[in-house]
Amino acid sequence: PVFTFNLSYPRWVGFGRGNFFHPRHGQALSVPVGHIPEVACTFGYYEAGEPLMNDQGLGLGESSCAAMLVNRLPGGVGGSPGAPTGRLDTVTLMQLALERCSSAWCAVQLIGNLSEAYGFVPTPGEP
Repeated sequence: PVFTFNLSYPRWVGFGRGNFFHPRHGQALSVPVGHIPEVACTFGYYEAGEPLMNDQGLGLGESSCAAMLVNRLPGGVGGSPGAPTGRLDTVTLMQLALERCSSAWCAVQLIGNLSEAYGFVPTPGEP
């Protein structure tokens, strides 16, 4: 399953990533925005507000800009009529790259390929 990044606490609620992410009183489990094919092997990674580095030594950084994207999630509100839809935001793409790649070249290719195949959306909460 693929989840979009939530800018406020909790950024994700569910099981399988450690007790910190388990639901607390009144919290609902995060709902996926879609699915992409699984891979045979993934790498562990470290994250803060955003994914940082994996156990293979691949590190990523992110720098936002003031672009006003109209892309939106399928069935989502916002954007203009006919606006492109997508399922993957910056944080989700970084997570997938750190889970699946051990080199920068692999990460760039993966992020580009996934964005083309599943569409890109701004991080929810950003304009």
